[in-house]
Amino acid sequence: MNISATSHTTPTTPVRHPERGRRYSIEELRDLADQGDAWALCQVDQWELEFADEYVGTMSERCSDPTCEAFGEPVDTCHDQDGRPIDIDHGGWGHSVTWERAA
Repeated sequence: MNISATSHTTPTTPVRHPERGRRYSIEELRDLADQGDAWALCQVDQWELEFADEYVGTMSERCSDPTCEAFGEPVDTCHDQDGRPIDIDHGGWGHSVTWERAA
C-alpha cells in the first residue's frame, strides 16, 4: 500500500504591474520597485516627495532619558493628547518615555 501525503499550501501571488484599476499601497509599490519595476520606482519617488516630509521631525529637542546612551543628543519628543511625553525619536531609532510615567 502506497500512501503519499500532499500539502495544501496556498501559493502567494506576487504583486504585478500593471493591474488595471488597482490602487497600490506604498508597501506594494516599494516591493515592485525593489524588483526593478521602473513605474513603481517613479511612484515611490513621487510619494516620498509629497508625503515623506510630513513624518520628518525637526530634531530641535534634547533626549531627557538619563538611562539612554544618547542622553542630551538632538531628538523629537512625541506627546500624547494631554501633552505628556510618550516617545523619543532619535531619527533612525527611538524609545518610549517610561521614566516620566514612573515619576
